[in-house]
Amino acid sequence: MACSRETRVKLSKTDLPGAYEDWYYSYKDTFEKLIYLNEGLTAIEKFYYLRSSLKDGDDDVIKSIETTTDNYNEAWATVKQRFDHERWLIQKHVKALFETAAIRMKSHVMIRELVDTILKHLRALKALKRPTDTWDDLVIHLIVSKLDVATSKAWELSIKEGDIPDFKELINFLIRRCQALESEHCRTNNNSASSVTQKHSSNAKTTAVANVATSNLSCSICKETHSIYHCKDFLNMSIKDRIKAIKKAHLCINCLRSATHQAKVCNSGTCRKCHKKHNTLLHISAFNNSEQSASSVQAQTRASEPPLPVTTQCTSSHRSLNVLLSTAIVNIYDSDKQMHSC
Repeated sequence: MACSRETRVKLSKTDLPGAYEDWYYSYKDTFEKLIYLNEGLTAIEKFYYLRSSLKDGDDDVIKSIETTTDNYNEAWATVKQRFDHERWLIQKHVKALFETAAIRMKSHVMIRELVDTILKHLRALKALKRPTDTWDDLVIHLIVSKLDVATSKAWELSIKEGDIPDFKELINFLIRRCQALESEHCRTNNNSASSVTQKHSSNAKTTAVANVATSNLSCSICKETHSIYHCKDFLNMSIKDRIKAIKKAHLCINCLRSATHQAKVCNSGTCRKCHKKHNTLLHISAFNNSEQSASSVQAQTRASEPPLPVTTQCTSSHRSLNVLLSTAIVNIYDSDKQMHSC
């Protein structure tokens, strides 16, 4: 016997439920099978398990009973007398059925919780020898009244015309409904995660392309990392010097970029001033020509002539603002062939 007790499996602690309505459903049946009817335990061990299973306040019922072998049966009978009120327990379970929380939105979690709660109280009532097998119509109405609008509608559509469904059919429907909603929830989460991943991937690719484009950008004039349109050296040149620089770099005179095509086949826009096939930055106007010619003549004159005394004369003239407009008299004929001057 000593060897048997040494190898005995240690039992887990069994607490008395805090709710009275759980007495039949969980505690009484569990304690009787694991402890009370266990022939491998002595009476004093059973008494110890009984006392340790009672929560704060509940142990007052056997607090005055001394923990001895002879007192175990009395202690167990006292606990049953305290909690084993069938009529009151039945009322508690029925009340819990009607007070089950209603579902406001379709949710597989809430529907599954509703089913579990209903089944829990029905099992307890059946253990209390109530005729729950004949309550189908009542329980079906109770459950459907707790469902969300979408699930309630789906249940009505699932019933064939003329059929009177039983409780088992409703439970099976709700189980399938939970599975469908759970699958829908998983797909929605996966699609959201995929969209976020694609967005981050797209942003990363865009950033990478931008970085590559920036790193590959090089000015053909000064070799710095900017376009020719932002090159200060190029913009500070005269028109003729710009043209020379473009030709030296073998660039298109229209787009100032590509060296693989000529201006006549360039797809970029034409000059905004004269609409010819060259870039606006290379446009030579009449003002530029005359200015450059005058500068050249003055430079040559200064180089060939000796220094002379300079006399400055300022002349002021007044120009009349009166303007003469040409006037003509025209003779016209009306519908009666009469001439009129106008």
